[in-house]
Amino acid sequence: MTGAATIAESLKRCQVFTDLNDRQIKRIQALSTEIEPDVGVIIFKQGAAADALYVVESGRVALELSVPSPEGVPSRPATVATAGPGEAFGWSAVVPPFGMTLSARAMDGEPCKLVCIAGPELRDLIERDQKLGYKVMAGMARLLAHRLMQTKEVLLYERGWADVA
Repeated sequence: MTGAATIAESLKRCQVFTDLNDRQIKRIQALSTEIEPDVGVIIFKQGAAADALYVVESGRVALELSVPSPEGVPSRPATVATAGPGEAFGWSAVVPPFGMTLSARAMDGEPCKLVCIAGPELRDLIERDQKLGYKVMAGMARLLAHRLMQTKEVLLYERGWADVA
């Protein structure tokens, strides 16, 4: 498969874009490139400007939260979720105020390959094409609901309440 075909297939499998038709997928694909971060590489940092939405083609990505201590010393990042093939991350590129709420790091194991969708251009497309925009934002709502459930599970586990849920 060529890079363009791979990108299109990855977008079609992603929960954010499953409702889009082939023409709409091609419009998103036109905003996309593939990247292959090395294991352990930070893809983006918490607090950075959110300039891209990502879809995992292969490998896994850890989504990490750092909370500074009262003294201002950064804590060791805690993995609050992971994203694997077909999953999106970096939703902050589409939702104001466009700042990353977590950091993302390529995990050990299978090499990581990602579709990187330009955030400002995606926001512009969503605004110009409201039918496409509605479908993307409905997919974004599914993604956010999934992330919220993952975070809830981590919190319950960390508090020792995992059997309560």
